[in-house]
Amino acid sequence: MMLTRTGSALFISFIVVTLQFATVKGQMRQPCKFGDKIEYGKLGEEVQLPGGLDAYVSHPKNVTSKGGVIVIQDIYGWTLSNTRAIVDMLMDNGFTAILPDSYEGKRAWSSSRPRSEFSGFMMRRPSSGIDHIITASMEYLRDEYAITNFGMVGFCWGGGAAHYAMVNRKDVSAAVACYGLMDAEDPRFGKINGPTLFIFGGSDPVIPNRRVIKLRKSLKNQTRKFAIRKYPGQTHGFVHRKLPTPDDPNKDMIYKARRKMIRWLKRFI
Repeated sequence: MMLTRTGSALFISFIVVTLQFATVKGQMRQPCKFGDKIEYGKLGEEVQLPGGLDAYVSHPKNVTSKGGVIVIQDIYGWTLSNTRAIVDMLMDNGFTAILPDSYEGKRAWSSSRPRSEFSGFMMRRPSSGIDHIITASMEYLRDEYAITNFGMVGFCWGGGAAHYAMVNRKDVSAAVACYGLMDAEDPRFGKINGPTLFIFGGSDPVIPNRRVIKLRKSLKNQTRKFAIRKYPGQTHGFVHRKLPTPDDPNKDMIYKARRKMIRWLKRFI
C-alpha cells in the first residue's frame, strides 16, 4: 500500500489489539510510509450510500458485472488516488467495485501530521468497527446494480478490516487482505468463513515474518479455502502504493500480486 512510550502495559496491550501495530519493548511502530502516488483514470463516480456515507464506485459499462467488490482503504483515506486506481482496475476486470469512506468523514492520516498523533488516530479508527459500512456498501450495490455476490479487498488498515469481515460475516464470498491482519490474540484469528487470500511483502517491517507464520499455523486446520503469498523483497504497500515503472526491478512482483488478487476474486465470486 513510522510513538510515544506509554506508562501502562495495559494501555499498550489495548493499542495493539485495536491498531494491529505491534510494539517492541513498549514502543509503538510508526505509521507506514506513503510510497509513490499513482494516478487513477476517474472511470467511476462519487456517490452517497444509505445513511449519507460517501463512496467511489466504478461499474463496467458494456458488460454484466461479475459481482461486487468492496475495497477498504488504508490509513491515507478513501480519496487516495492509488486506491481508486485499484477500484478502476477491478472494474476493468469485470467487477463493480466500491470504495466507501470507512472513516465516515473523519480526517485520514497525512504524512505531514506529527507522528505523536498516530496512536490516538488509530484508536479512534479500529478496523474491526466497519461492519455497518460493509453492509451499507452491499445495500447500495444491490439497489443500484442488482448485485448479490460480494467480495472484499483491503490494504494495510483495510487488510485488517477484510480479515475481520471474513471472520465475522458469512455474506462475503471471498476476500483479499493485503499486508493487514486482525488482532492475532483474538481466538477467532484462524476461523475464516470463506476463501481468503493474504498478500504480504517479504521485507515488510509493519508485518514481520513471525506474524505471517502465526497466521499460517492458525489457518492450517481451516476447512475453508485460503492462501498466503509472500513476495520477496517487497515492502509494505507494494501492491497499491508502489508505482511499477518500466525500469523498476520490482515491477514484476507488483503485477504478479495484482494478477493473483484478480484471479482469486474471479475464482470465488
